[in-house]
Amino acid sequence: MRKVAFIALIAILCLASLAAADGVVNTLVGALNTTVESGKPQTAAAPAEDLGTSASEILPGNGTRAGYMLSHGSVMPGSEWVDIDAHHGVRNRDYAIDYASGAIFFTEPVSTSGSVRVDYRYSKTATAERSVAAPGFVSLKLGGNTQSNMLYAYRAADSALGLGGQDILTYGMNTLTKLGGASSLSSMFYVASPQNANRLAVDTTGPKANTPKVKKDRLMVQDADLSAGKVRLKLGYQDVGQDFAGFASMRDSKAAAKDVIDQLEKEKGVRRMSISGELPSGTDQGLTFGVSKVSDKNDDIVSRSLGYRSDAFRFTYSGREVGKAFTRFKDIREADRAQLAAEVGIRRQGIGMQFRTGVGSDKKPVWSGLNFTQLSGDGGTLSYESADVDIGKIKVQADVRTMDQTFTKLGALSDEERARMALMARRQFDPTAAPAQVTAEDKAQIVNEQGIDRTTCLVTVDGSAVDTWLSLSSVDSAGGGVSRKAIGIAAGPLSAHISTQTIGGGFHRIAALQPIERAHFGNEFGMTRTEMGGKLKVAGADMSIDTASVIDDKGAGVFREALSLKNSRVSFRANFQDIDPRFSRIMDLSDADKKNLQQDLGFRRADYAITCQATKSLLIDSYFYDSTNVTEGQTRGQTRHRIAYSPLRGPKINILHDDFSYISDSGNLSSYSHQEVKVDHRLNLFGGLAFSGRSVVYTDQEAMAAPKTTTISESHVQSDQNAKTSFTADMVNIDYGTGHIDNTQSVAVKSAAVRNLSFIAGMSNTQRDSGNSEANGKFGFEWAATKDLKMTFSMANRNGGPKGGQQSSSFSLNGPIAKRFLCFKDIVVASGTNQTALHGKQTVCDNAFKVDAGLAGGKLTFDNTDKLNPKNGIYYTSRIFQYESSKDPKKPMHLTVFRQNLTTPAGERANKRNYSLDIKAAGNTTVTCSSYFGKDGPNGVVNAVGGTVLKLSRVVGPTTFIADYTADRNIATARSARVIGFGVSRTISPKSSYELYYGRCSLTENGAGGDKNVFRAKYDMKLDASRYISFTLQRKSGVEKGSINPWEGDTVGRLDLNFSFD
Repeated sequence: MRKVAFIALIAILCLASLAAADGVVNTLVGALNTTVESGKPQTAAAPAEDLGTSASEILPGNGTRAGYMLSHGSVMPGSEWVDIDAHHGVRNRDYAIDYASGAIFFTEPVSTSGSVRVDYRYSKTATAERSVAAPGFVSLKLGGNTQSNMLYAYRAADSALGLGGQDILTYGMNTLTKLGGASSLSSMFYVASPQNANRLAVDTTGPKANTPKVKKDRLMVQDADLSAGKVRLKLGYQDVGQDFAGFASMRDSKAAAKDVIDQLEKEKGVRRMSISGELPSGTDQGLTFGVSKVSDKNDDIVSRSLGYRSDAFRFTYSGREVGKAFTRFKDIREADRAQLAAEVGIRRQGIGMQFRTGVGSDKKPVWSGLNFTQLSGDGGTLSYESADVDIGKIKVQADVRTMDQTFTKLGALSDEERARMALMARRQFDPTAAPAQVTAEDKAQIVNEQGIDRTTCLVTVDGSAVDTWLSLSSVDSAGGGVSRKAIGIAAGPLSAHISTQTIGGGFHRIAALQPIERAHFGNEFGMTRTEMGGKLKVAGADMSIDTASVIDDKGAGVFREALSLKNSRVSFRANFQDIDPRFSRIMDLSDADKKNLQQDLGFRRADYAITCQATKSLLIDSYFYDSTNVTEGQTRGQTRHRIAYSPLRGPKINILHDDFSYISDSGNLSSYSHQEVKVDHRLNLFGGLAFSGRSVVYTDQEAMAAPKTTTISESHVQSDQNAKTSFTADMVNIDYGTGHIDNTQSVAVKSAAVRNLSFIAGMSNTQRDSGNSEANGKFGFEWAATKDLKMTFSMANRNGGPKGGQQSSSFSLNGPIAKRFLCFKDIVVASGTNQTALHGKQTVCDNAFKVDAGLAGGKLTFDNTDKLNPKNGIYYTSRIFQYESSKDPKKPMHLTVFRQNLTTPAGERANKRNYSLDIKAAGNTTVTCSSYFGKDGPNGVVNAVGGTVLKLSRVVGPTTFIADYTADRNIATARSARVIGFGVSRTISPKSSYELYYGRCSLTENGAGGDKNVFRAKYDMKLDASRYISFTLQRKSGVEKGSINPWEGDTVGRLDLNFSFD
């Protein structure tokens, strides 16, 4: 280090001696490198019309001719007055000045006991931080192998930031020496020193600069690349001072590539040392080693590596220790810095060995290997060993992972290691699972396996006639474990497999395992599951057999077996099942149909299904089911036959016969018999006449009650519905078997009288045994005024029936009525009216009229509705006027105007309004201003609450930040509130998000006031495509609080569940 500093000092003295030559001052001025930063243009002199601002300064002598800077740049040309000690100086004789930078050079050195006074004027419009290199970045070549670039740069403070800022002097050199062959030495050594005492402002015309104080510091980078024949040695050292401030001058002078300087600047306060070497012993073989250390002010990252490779053997060792207190991960240049951050406080060691075990079909060598990895820290140790052996037709994969119960840093495992662990977990059940099947969820789940040890071994044998695989695995924890064994064979058309797994009764960590393991293990702790299966293809048929048994720790269990045979015409399936009545843990099983198994507890059952495609037109489907519970003395049985005859021509016939019985020793518990015949046929009469009929006989019996038989007879005839005139006729006769009948005859006609106008008419008659017979009639028309504008009208009348006589009518007109009218575009109308009278009393009276039209790029809506409440005779009315501007996200502004007059269910008139204006600013920022009145309450009540909201939101990636101000007033309770708050919402993943909000509320009621905190916390989670869970905890301002219930609170917690049921 001293040698490098000495070389830099000699270089600087050489530059100073060069400046002593006659006339060199003018040469230096011409070579000045003046740079104006802060985004302002480079300025050589102030504009002529700018008279400038006066300044007066005293510059102490430094014993040299150079190194003098005024407090301001952009000096007005010719405005300076320079006094050197006791005499007046003359420009270009006694001194030279660069007006742009404010740098002054003298022909004679100014002694350290002397001083220079300079009065001048400068332009305020062009002041900025100034950099002056004298004479800049100097390159020297010593012989043909050494190149040295020396820098001496003086950087003045930006006077726009105030007076008294620190100047920075940066000097040093960058040297590259080639030692012959491929060897080289490179060195960077720079010193940045503050220069804040070189001038004294006589008249202070601005505030004092508020800038951080700069300390003298250095930057040193040393690299050596040495080679002797094929032997190579690399040495590296880097020390970037925490207070080094010369990066700007290095960029100006291009002391190194910009990306190199930028990275060095990020690593301020970081020290590096490294050594690495290569000792080849032949082609593609030899020894390598490396040691590196990265340090910040708190701790170190130490890495070691050793490797050896030959044609038949490879060995690698790696060790790394990341100090607990190291914090500069985001600043260092290592590509795996995220992984280093995950290994804080961890000591990692890894050993890998690979052996050449053959040559592949592509003539490339086949390698087998062993890997040993150990992670240790204050919480304990994790050991991970893996093996991949490939000896041609036999392949072995094995993983062993053990850890102390106190080891918690599973996040320190690399992405590659977690992917391998997840893949081996999948291969327990599918030996052919590919790495692409491993998901991000699988890898993330590994972190939850704290305290769980794993052992997995997979052997595959690729035989010429028979392929075999064997899987052995175990999962262990402090309370117990899982042991699993599986073997499979495949020989041409035959394949078979068998597996057995035992989950200890004390193992309760299934939820922490991989998703595929949770699917196969269920909650079967304390159980043993054995599964066997096979497939055979022979004579164009597929045959399969599968058996499964589950035994709990009490000896009770479930046995299941399935057989199947399928060819092009016949499909046969048989299922056998026996569930011990003592087995009480059916819902803990992993079987997908465990809910059905629960219904068969204690039963031994067998069912058979046969499907036969006798001909192209004839399908026969039969099902037989028998189930017996010996303990309870109960038997279930079912026989079902279905025949479907569907010729290309002629009638289509479907026949169903289905019998079911559930009996016990005491007699019938439940039974039914179902026979059904359906016929569909089309005749070439009257342009095409379709006929369908159905006959049903259904008999059921509950317990020992008398059987009840229901018969249904249906007939339906219809003509071609696309014809100008068409009709339908139906007849339905129902006998409920209890003396009650229901016979209905109906006919309907539709006729297109003229183009786009059609009439409909229909009548029906229903006869009932109870005297509630009824007759119905209907008439209406449908008119297509245009392609999209349609009008419909209908009226109906009912005489008799259980509810008595009824009359009803309806009218509708829907569709676009004009493309353009005045300033409106695309005018669409939707109107309708419905009226119903029962026993002469109005029960339904609904009227609706709605118009939508485009206006000024937005949408204008008028909506008028009236609806009668028959219980109280009140008409609920609603009048809505709304305008929304264009919703185009590219538009900078969005306006919404909404007004509504309505009648509440209580018969009270109410008004609602909402005016909102959204303005988009730069950087994903939105400003929203809104004013509203009327809030929806329970049971259709409109609360007389109004207010104003001002909201500022900004979107940064998946996170949205908001700040808002809300002023609300409740007219009914004379309560008002003002809230100022801040919030953040973030999308954690495609399935989950959260929202946090906090505000300060000032609440006033009847002249009295008080302050309180308001907040809102919300978490949304999507379980799958149709299930959501949302939790909300909120404390509101209380302005909506009613005056009826004095105990009403303002803090609400909600749990919302959204499920879709099919």
